[in-house]
Amino acid sequence: MPALARLPALIATLLCFALTPSLAKSAPWYKSDREVLPEYQLHKEHKEAKVLYDIGMAYIVANKVDQDFERAQYWLTLAAEQGSILAMYRLGRILSLIEPTPERTKEAIYWFEMAAAKGHELSMMSLAKLLERGELLDPDPEKALDYYMRATDVGNAKAYTEVGLYFMRGDVVVQDCEEARKWFELAGRLGDPKGYVYLAVLQSQGYGGDQDQNSANLHFEQAALMGDAYAQSILGIRLVLGYGNKSKLFKGLVWMRVAMLMGEDNATLFRVASRDLSEDNLELIEERAVECLLSDFKACPIIGGKPMTSVPAGQ
Repeated sequence: MPALARLPALIATLLCFALTPSLAKSAPWYKSDREVLPEYQLHKEHKEAKVLYDIGMAYIVANKVDQDFERAQYWLTLAAEQGSILAMYRLGRILSLIEPTPERTKEAIYWFEMAAAKGHELSMMSLAKLLERGELLDPDPEKALDYYMRATDVGNAKAYTEVGLYFMRGDVVVQDCEEARKWFELAGRLGDPKGYVYLAVLQSQGYGGDQDQNSANLHFEQAALMGDAYAQSILGIRLVLGYGNKSKLFKGLVWMRVAMLMGEDNATLFRVASRDLSEDNLELIEERAVECLLSDFKACPIIGGKPMTSVPAGQ
């Protein structure tokens, strides 16, 4: 076909791309949403991306409108295309969680990657989980680990735990429980109780270092004081059974009861361990457990009279 004959088609294609943004805004609800939603009226003097993001979020949280994920996706896409990092992240969440398909998952990965490239740590974590699970696409653990590592660079505590799990299991990397211990301890110090839990498990079994039941107890305790129900349950059982030192029945039963109040199913074990106690002692255990819970774990039984380290702020 001569070059001149192809020119009209080329011009039409270029015009199509040039008009795409305005055509995207011609959806039937575009104008009405902007006129009705208070978010637009409140922020109409701000940047366009902020306005579009707020409208999208209004449809997610059902703020003065009915919840509508299709409309939310529409508005968040417009905001993301204008560079809103939060919109990219929220869009990735919608695409990966609401009626997921392989195609929607690929699109979610795209938006998570866009936000992660701009340093958004929650997008890094969401992307790593998506790549790790591989529910609708082939899993990519190597790429997942890379994003977990990137998240550790910006101080994400849970990412440290995830990297530790890779070393503990030997996924992608050579299994190294000594290295895993280092990552788990850093995770705990940064505020993820699961880091202390996994560290305690390795210490109790002697993987990656000396077997040390006392240190395991102290790290389970740290996680328990940070509000981890599983750690509270295990700590209670260990204290009752005397792991690391002599049995501390009362403190163990208090922690078991705290875990039960947090939703852990310890009822049978608790009944067996407390079967010889008087009603007065059982009432005292209940009082201490409730006090511990209501104090946000600041007034809980401590193994050595005080926490091994201070409980991270906000935990």
